[in-house]
Amino acid sequence: MNTNNSPEKNDAVSPVVGVMLMLVVTIIIAALVSAFAGGLATTAEIRPTVVMEVSYSQSNGLIITNTGSSSTPTDFSVWIRPGEETGMTDYAYEIPLESSKIASAFSTGTSLYVSAATIKDALEEEYGQSRQPWMITCDLDDSRNAIGKSFYVELVDESGTFAKAKGVVQA
Repeated sequence: MNTNNSPEKNDAVSPVVGVMLMLVVTIIIAALVSAFAGGLATTAEIRPTVVMEVSYSQSNGLIITNTGSSSTPTDFSVWIRPGEETGMTDYAYEIPLESSKIASAFSTGTSLYVSAATIKDALEEEYGQSRQPWMITCDLDDSRNAIGKSFYVELVDESGTFAKAKGVVQA
């Protein structure tokens, strides 16, 4: 009941405050949609992915076969690591290859070939006689002992390792 003889007001909020609240809600929603859509528009760098098979023969050398790749890598290095049973897993040896030869030759279905003599000479020059890989050492006894042992070949670019395959040393 109204005792003051004034008209009853049912308005709890003024129209200006209501418009301001709606404007703030609209701006927040627009900012969220913009941030979400902006995140979708950016593209991440696609790293090369290579599926490969490796083999090493003490008489024929190292063969790396590209059996499939998402993109053909153009600038990378090749590293060899001895397998677990050698007890030398903390060693890694970079195989010196020219990037220009790799880029033109290493696509799906092709192979890289490096002779055992080339690897031996390059690694002897780079690391010295004492750090030659166990699988291509000059000592005939060590060479025979390496047959049947595993090794890993890794393809590495400036972002890190993008392919790794396991092989077994053959005679």
